[in-house]
Amino acid sequence: MKNIIKKLIYAFVCVGIFSQCSEIPDGYIPDTIGIAQNYVIIQRGVDFRTQKPDLNGASFPTIFSIEEVTDESGKPTSVLTDPVLTRTWKEAYNYETDKTLEAIYAKLDEVEAPALQVSEAGGQLRFTSGTDQVPGGTYKISLKMTNSAGTKIYKDVVTAKIQTYEEMDSYWTQDMGGYSWNSPTGSWNATAETGAVYDVQWNPAGENKINLVICDKNGTPFSWKAGEVILRGERGSLEKVGFETPVYTDDKAIHKYPFAPYPLQSGGQEGYTYSYRLPAKHVLYDEAHREGYCNFVFSFRLFKEGEWTVKLTFPTITKVS
Repeated sequence: MKNIIKKLIYAFVCVGIFSQCSEIPDGYIPDTIGIAQNYVIIQRGVDFRTQKPDLNGASFPTIFSIEEVTDESGKPTSVLTDPVLTRTWKEAYNYETDKTLEAIYAKLDEVEAPALQVSEAGGQLRFTSGTDQVPGGTYKISLKMTNSAGTKIYKDVVTAKIQTYEEMDSYWTQDMGGYSWNSPTGSWNATAETGAVYDVQWNPAGENKINLVICDKNGTPFSWKAGEVILRGERGSLEKVGFETPVYTDDKAIHKYPFAPYPLQSGGQEGYTYSYRLPAKHVLYDEAHREGYCNFVFSFRLFKEGEWTVKLTFPTITKVS
């Protein structure tokens, strides 16, 4: 009798264990996901993608969707998820071959699509150029993730500040320095002495073009037309990433462009960085130990349309005609 009771108890225990095992979910879905870029500032009309979130060991495959967007008052809004007319590329833009407006517009299309999109597989967010049609403000974004273990809602995991047209930067620039021969060190190097002073002017009512002006310490412009400013081989330049052959005059290089942001694409590994040279015969340095040509490098990208004048003045160089 005792043996029968023991066997019955053993059987019930086994049934309990196996029934509990059958309730174990197939896979794992975490309570939280890690998003490094949980606060992003979006410039209107500028395509932007966040990094992929850290899924904290979630089982693959995953399916992401946008659960909810709320505005500054905390109320749900659809301004980021409603379709808007968005400019998109039908084919990949190639700055090396697409050198005319016709070539560019042949690859462009306008489609109805949300300004906010999410990568279904990885949870990466994309803010499209359609943000130029979204009211400026701060929005909180909640995501939904589904996998074999179930579904979770991740509330307010990203805060996006959509800048108004007035708030957003008009342009971005960075002085990368000037390079000249330094006799004491016997090397080419960048120093503050050969760095340029920037002056960027914008006329929003003007034609879409960039006037690039290079001046010596007296404000005398170097002539692009006469070859007093030249390219540096295959290195990055506005000519390389531009869509039309520029016009060289005695005081500037004129680069026309179709629309902002511009350049439309970075120049490969060099990004939005441009390299030029002032030939040695046109350069006199204040420092006696400096000689030879001056290589200079700068970065520039505009975010608003109109006429731009980018002037670089070298405070320790005199132009020699």
